[in-house]
Amino acid sequence: MQNEEPSALHYKELEPLTHKENSPILVRNTRTKEFLVKKRYDVSLYTNLERLKEINHPHLPKILEIVKNDQELWLYEEYIHGKNGNELLLQNQLTDTQLILELGKAVTEALMVLHEKNIIHRDIKPSNIMVTNDGIVKLVDFDAIRFYDGSKENDTIHLGTIGFASPEQYGFAETDERSDLYSLGIVLNVCSTNSFPKEHLTTNPFLKELVVKATKIDPLNRYQTAAEMHTAIVTQLNHLNESTKIVQRHPSLTKRSADLAITKRATTSSFSTKFLSVVPGFRTGYYWKKIIATIWYLILFLAIVTSWSAGTFFDKVLATFDTTILFVLPTIIATNFMDIQNQIPFLATKKLYRKLPGFLLAIVIWILMYSAFTSIATPLYSHEYLESKTQNN
Repeated sequence: MQNEEPSALHYKELEPLTHKENSPILVRNTRTKEFLVKKRYDVSLYTNLERLKEINHPHLPKILEIVKNDQELWLYEEYIHGKNGNELLLQNQLTDTQLILELGKAVTEALMVLHEKNIIHRDIKPSNIMVTNDGIVKLVDFDAIRFYDGSKENDTIHLGTIGFASPEQYGFAETDERSDLYSLGIVLNVCSTNSFPKEHLTTNPFLKELVVKATKIDPLNRYQTAAEMHTAIVTQLNHLNESTKIVQRHPSLTKRSADLAITKRATTSSFSTKFLSVVPGFRTGYYWKKIIATIWYLILFLAIVTSWSAGTFFDKVLATFDTTILFVLPTIIATNFMDIQNQIPFLATKKLYRKLPGFLLAIVIWILMYSAFTSIATPLYSHEYLESKTQNN
């Protein structure tokens, strides 16, 4: 990274983008003629901004260069032609349910990438969500970002915007990915009602459930990951599209009647959508995770089927329990299937220094459980089954 003064770089300052002190400045690269935004950040954010620079995502502004010296840090990022959420709300251009859900979907996709790198935004609000002239949603402004590792009881510096900041941002606990999801829930409600949930909770059947769950006071009761909230938003988008089709097929139905019919008939989603939203490997939608998960599930299936190759029905039952304890149970716990870790006292924490001993204890319990089962089950197998197992080994 070059340690040059900003004036030594090939950027021509054009105009400040706001009237505030330390406003972002519109600049032009004199070499490429490209328009960029120049922002000043605290030097302490250098490491986190370097992590952001590595990310290339359609719903995040691309950082092209970071210039740092002893006193200052300057960031040059793509210039976004469009309006922020506040401007759209003032112009009543962000009241349509479809648009609100699409905005939430895009923000969760951006958060999935940030949270993968343990980066927490901490200041999600309408003014930090841009919609380009091409209709692309961008999550912007990284003044409050922090790196999360689960090692602190609470944040050293309390940042965020009143009304949108989660309770833990006021010093009650350390912020994590669920803090961003809380703020997004507030944003969805503000887009729907122009009010915070505590003043006027949305009654929109496609948004209410999302807002209520995302803004729970206890982080354990919220969506646990951006991927989980993304799945819930996509589900509501599917319901909305289905509702619209019903109205088109049956003009005599009011839109409200169709909405109620859809939400009553399917509160969350079809069975397949719900199932895939909780299956490890398929929750985030990443193809590489799906491939790994599919291979592992195939191995588990073959292990169970192979254990049925000989013996009586009772032998097969015992063999199934054996495979379940040996392979399936660790998979369920390690992948946090159905949020099971939060149901186990010594794993129900986001603090890394507490979770590691919890996993070690879980491994010890698993070994003892499998040893106990083997001791009890071995004498119960038929002679035929034990013989076939010995021959296979």
